[in-house]
Parts: sequence; C-alpha cells; structure tokens
Amino acid sequence: MPALLVLSLSFLSGVVWASRCCSCTPWGWFLPAVAGAVLGVLAAAGRGGRLALASLAAVVGLAGCLYGGLHSRLAPGPLAAYEDRVITLEAMVARDPEPHGRQLAVVARATAVLGEGGRTPTGGLVRFQTEFTPLAPGDRLVVRGILRRPARAGNPGELDSRRYHAARGVHWFLYPRGGFLAFEPGGPSFARWLAGLRERLRKGLGTLFTPPIAAFYRTVILGDPSAGEVPAESFRRAGVAHLLAVSGLHVGFAAAGAATLARHLRLGPVGANLMVTLVTVLYVLLAGARSSAVRAGLMAIAATWAVPLGRRHNALAAVGLAALVIVLATPAAVDDPGFQLSFAATLGLVALTGPLRESLPRRLPGRRLVAPATAAQLAVFPLLLYHYGEVAPLALLANVALVPVAGLVIPIGAVGGLIGDLLGRPLLIASAPAGVLLDGVSFCAGLPPGPVRLPPPPIALLAGYYLGLAGLAAGRRRLGVLVMTILLIWWGALAAPVNRLEVTFIDVGQGDAILIRTPAGVTALVDGGGVSRGAIQAGARDPGERVTALLRREGVRRVDCLLLTHPHTDHAGGLVAVVGAFPVGLLLEGGPAPDAAEEYLDLLAAVAEAGIPRRLVGAGDRISLGRGRSGEVILEYLWPGPADLGRPANDRSVVLVLRYGQTALLLTGDAGIEVERALLAAGVDLQAGLLKVGHHGSEGGTSREFLAAVGAVHAVISCGKYNPFGHPSPGVLARLEEAGAAVWRTDSHGAVRVASDGRRMTIRATLAPETRAVGARPGLGCR
Repeated sequence: MPALLVLSLSFLSGVVWASRCCSCTPWGWFLPAVAGAVLGVLAAAGRGGRLALASLAAVVGLAGCLYGGLHSRLAPGPLAAYEDRVITLEAMVARDPEPHGRQLAVVARATAVLGEGGRTPTGGLVRFQTEFTPLAPGDRLVVRGILRRPARAGNPGELDSRRYHAARGVHWFLYPRGGFLAFEPGGPSFARWLAGLRERLRKGLGTLFTPPIAAFYRTVILGDPSAGEVPAESFRRAGVAHLLAVSGLHVGFAAAGAATLARHLRLGPVGANLMVTLVTVLYVLLAGARSSAVRAGLMAIAATWAVPLGRRHNALAAVGLAALVIVLATPAAVDDPGFQLSFAATLGLVALTGPLRESLPRRLPGRRLVAPATAAQLAVFPLLLYHYGEVAPLALLANVALVPVAGLVIPIGAVGGLIGDLLGRPLLIASAPAGVLLDGVSFCAGLPPGPVRLPPPPIALLAGYYLGLAGLAAGRRRLGVLVMTILLIWWGALAAPVNRLEVTFIDVGQGDAILIRTPAGVTALVDGGGVSRGAIQAGARDPGERVTALLRREGVRRVDCLLLTHPHTDHAGGLVAVVGAFPVGLLLEGGPAPDAAEEYLDLLAAVAEAGIPRRLVGAGDRISLGRGRSGEVILEYLWPGPADLGRPANDRSVVLVLRYGQTALLLTGDAGIEVERALLAAGVDLQAGLLKVGHHGSEGGTSREFLAAVGAVHAVISCGKYNPFGHPSPGVLARLEEAGAAVWRTDSHGAVRVASDGRRMTIRATLAPETRAVGARPGLGCR
C-alpha cells in the first residue's frame, strides 16, 4: 500500500475521531508532539521502513484529530454570536439557487449584520428558502430573519442536516420574515455565465425530450432536485440510485469521452491528460460544483495523471491525495455519506478490479464489465448498510446491465441539451435511448426479492471488513476471504432477534410516536406524530416520513398494531404515511372526539381503503403482545372509560401501561390534570419505572400527587425544538426534579430507546452517549 495512501487514511481517521468522539483539548497538542518526538528518535537511530511509517501515520492521525477538532469549533464563525436571534443580514448569492418544492433554496455569503449599532462585518455561508425570484450568483440582498444551526439527526440512521450541510460549507440556516429588504443585481461574472448556461441546458432538455426524459436528464446531468417525475424509488430498489447523483459515474463518463476524443486527435499522453482535466473541470462547474461532483472530479483528475504508466500503486496514492485535499479544505466532508461512498468506490475500482478480473474465468461473458462492477459493490456494500440499512441483492446484475447503457444515454442528453434550444422543437426519437434505460430500471426494480433491510453493522465490523478487502487486494485471498467470512457470521449473529422488549420514543418534533418491539417479534406503534397541512417549517422533514424511515431502518416489515391515543394532528397525522408504507394488522383507538382533527379523518379513510380492522378500546382492556423469557408483554388500558366519551380529545387521551416481567412503562398521551385526578381517585395502580410525560410537558399536567403515585425514576418528554407552546414548562421540569426523575427530552436528546429483559431497563438516547440502567427494585414499578 502506498505511503501517501496510508498517511491520507490516517489523517482522515483522525478527523473522523474528532468529529465523533472527542473535542479539541490540550491533549490534542500534547500527543502529536510526543509522537513526533518518537519519530525523531527513530530517525536519529537510523531505523526506518515500516516502523517509521507507522510512527509517522500515528502523528498524522493525531494531527488530523487536532485539525478536525479546531475546525468544528471555528467553523460556525462570527455568526455564532447571533444564534437564535432575529437579525438583518446583508449577503451575496454564492451559488446557483436550487428549486426546493415550491420555493428556491439559496446559499448566500454573509457580508454584514445590520443593526442599531450600524454595520458589523461578518462572514460564512447561510442557507435560506424564498419564493421563486430571479436570483443568480453575485446578486446582493438584505434579508431579515431568525438565524439557527441546521438540525441534528434526532433518530438513528436519520439524515443529519447539520453534518450534511457542513460538508458543503454551510453552517447556518436563516428563516426569513418577509421579503427582501433590499436587492441589487450582480455584475457580469464567470459564475453568472455558468448559471445562464445551465438554464439554457434546462430549456434545451425540455424542448428536445419528452417531459419524463427531460426530468431524468435534468437530474443526472445538472443535478436538478426539482425533477420530481423521475422514478427515484425504482432506481433505489434496483440498486442503481447512484445513476441519479452527479458523482463519480457521471464525471467518469465525461472524462472517458474526453480521453476518447484525445485519442482520435492523437494528442499524446500529456495532451490527453490536459484535455481530460479541462473537460472534467468544465463538467463539474456546469453541474453546479456540488460537493459530490467536486470530489469525483478531483479523484478523476488525480487518477488520470497517476496512471499514464499503468501503475496501480500510483493510482492509489493519487486517490489518497485527492481525499486529503478535500478533507483539508472541508473537514466536515468525512461525515458525508457521499464522500465515503465515492472514496470507497474509487479505491475499490483501483485496488480490486485487477485481482477480481484475474480470479474470474477467462471465458466468462462480460468479464471486463463484471470485475469493476463487483469491485465497486464490494467496496460500498457495508457503507450502504451502515448509512441506509438496506441492500439490493440484484444490484450487481443491475449495474452490469444498466451502467453501460447509461454510458451511452447520458452523453446523448448532454449533447441534446446544447442543441435542443437551437432546434426549438421536440425530437421524439431522441428520447428512445433514455426510455430504454428507464424501462430497464423499472424491470430490475420489480424483480424479487427487492431491497433487503438489515441492521447497520458496528464500526469494528466495518474496519475488519475493509481489512479483509485489503487482504484480497494484496493477493492474500485466503486470508481476506477468511476474515470477511468471520465478520459476516458475526454480523449475522448481531442481526438475529434479541429476547427483550424495546421501546423507542421517536423524535417527531412537536408530537408523539412510540415504537414497541417485543421478544415475540410483535411490532406496535403508539401514535405517529404529525403537523397540520402546509405547516411544515422550511427545511424540516414531515413527521410521518421520519417515522416510516425509522421503521425501515429498524428492519420493520409489518406493523402488527397501531395504537392511537387521541385524534389530534400531532398524534394521528403521521400514521397516514405508516398505513401507506407498511402492512398493518389492526388499529386500536379510543374513538372520535368533538375536536378531532382533519388528519384523523384522513387516517380513517386510509385504514378503510387498506382494509385494516379497527377496534375501540378503553379502561380495563388488556392486549397481549406475545411472550418472552420473563413472561407475557401486556398493554393495559387505564383510561378512558365509557363515561368519558363526551370529553375533549386531550381529556379522552388513552393512558396505558406496558408491562413485561417486573418492569413497567406508563404512557399518558396528552392526558392532563383532570385525567390524573380521576385516575388517582379511582385508585388505579400507576406505579412504573418510566413515565412518558403527558401533553409534551404542558403546565396543565404532571402534578406532584401524580408523580408520587407513579414513582418513576425516568421521565421522557416528547416535544419539538423551538415549539411555540413553550413545552416543556419550567414548572413540570421543576416537579420532575423534585420527584427525583431523570428527564429525557426528544428535542435535546433525540430518540430515546428503552430496552427491558423483564428485570432491568436500559435507556439510551440518540444524541446522548451515556447509558443508564434501572433495576427491578421496590419503588420503580417493577413487580
């Protein structure tokens, strides 16, 4: 393995360590100094070779940790002083705005904050959304709004908006209040010329091709996110979703076309490399200079200049250098799945294609296509599982069949976009090749078994897997195969169901959603979050999508039971998406209420259309969710009773206790003080080790008397960050503290997961590294 690649991997590992596990401390300065001293002693003693390289790699890794830690602290820049404040910002549009639903997503470079004290110079990239307005790079504007950091991922496996945008240099979102206070068009510039050329290409594609084909080409050539007609789900199911991202494959097509043209022009090695470099740079700029395209372009250029002599060693070193340059410029890129996948795929192609080609039978049809496709799939397989929790078993065959077709189709689109505007009329025959590709994707997506959901592998397994691949690349096939086999068996053991009860309080913003999975394999979902129609904040995800994404991440194939606590939007709205995405066995609910939300009616319509049985439940009902080693898992309904049918929805909110062995969890929905008093007066057994606090921590509930009766050691509050209701109230938090209950909040801790073996509960939060255990002892509701 080339020394440059080793050092690049060491530096990248240090940056990852800083972003995931530690912050910049004095130890970050001390440890590299010690390692450097060790390296100096070794060099003075005349000892070199592998030992010196290992020592140098340690130094570089620690330097990467220091660099990443410093960057994470300094990246927010001077705008950090205005976080969560309403400011008037002077900025200049930095990138070509992108369509985002019915609005434009604009990235602007802040130049100053305007206030009573005058104009305060500042810096940094800010992203905001606005109504469709003719904007181009270089335009200057003044906008007023509230400044906030992008949201972190509240649920396991969810897209971390903060890391995603940080990898693109954006650390701030501005939520405008009103339109632009001032606007000044920018002057002529190369960036504006490129934006105009991209717009001309969009029009040319729309003129020459049929609408679905034009939308496909806008996506794969220009990276246009507005192309909603593209069947992205079919590409995902077929395992060829990478065809829709302007990344390594598309840059590779551009580079290969340039190399072919240079060969016909007989330019020679240096001239050919110059042409490939020029075409690659122009294509990356034309595609909007998005981070995935920039990464792919750098790696393609590095490999182009490293391979004239045909040495794989040089190509590996060049890929390592390209990755090092990217991370030095933007350390947050190491957290971006796109960077990881493109880096892994490129390394796989360079390191594994040769050994795999030699291993395949020489008479195998398409041997030259199978080897690189297999190399890329082997390299990205564990990362796909880690980030997305699924793999397409037929992805290799689909890639072998469809990627060559894409290699012919995409250049047609690029040329068509240039000439379409000149022709001024559609040419139906031009759409035929892309139609063949889309039909092929649809055919592959329909083949069984489709994407397989699997649990994400742990980091240690990922590291071992890539060590096994390194063994294969180095020619030690038996060792590599043995290591990978052991790891796959280990991963299979991790994937086996565990004999415990798991309850996940999902982060859905201002709402409730609770996933229950029992030792018997039964899956139940209590509520599903939700927001009123049209009320989703710019940049936020729909709660229903968040719930379905988590269910898929957890490998859920069927929801055996939906439980609705009451018919308000923030509990019922997201269940519509669940009914549309999964087979559902049964809906349990307390019935309608005078103030039922419109989304509740949507849910009933979806349930009726899907033929899902519906059952009304109330106090005294007991639902069995199967048995485990510690006995039966029981859902026991405590409220409401038949006499409570006329109450408002919150006062009819279902209250239930989930029991398994000696452990109990009390789930209170949106029940308030009146419900608590009624339960206390009726002498209901409320004792539980964990309490889901009622009504998102509203002041109108969670009384001292109720907390004393429950005796919970832990309390979970499901609420949204920046919610307009002030939940949870300071009074509720004070009463929980008086009761000695540890508080877990989905707005600050993310999803909260509780695991019980019937004797002991373990609690872990997505955004909090600590784990806390609750034993079965008196006073915890564990009987």
